[in-house]
Amino acid sequence: MTSIILEGLPKIDQVFQDIFEDKAFRVNLEEDILDNWKAHKPAGVDEIGQLKQILRFRDWLAHGRYW
Repeated sequence: MTSIILEGLPKIDQVFQDIFEDKAFRVNLEEDILDNWKAHKPAGVDEIGQLKQILRFRDWLAHGRYW
């Protein structure tokens, strides 16, 4: 998983810098980072989708009332 996603970093570096300039420390992991990564590196789409599902489950587990 790591090698597939890391191949796209040089191309997306400028996108991440632009997002940081616009949003500073309010960057959203799912919308700003993962969605842009998926757009610039289609080979990692499945892995990024799985990561997003894991993050949603983690959020539900950490913040949910009924479990």
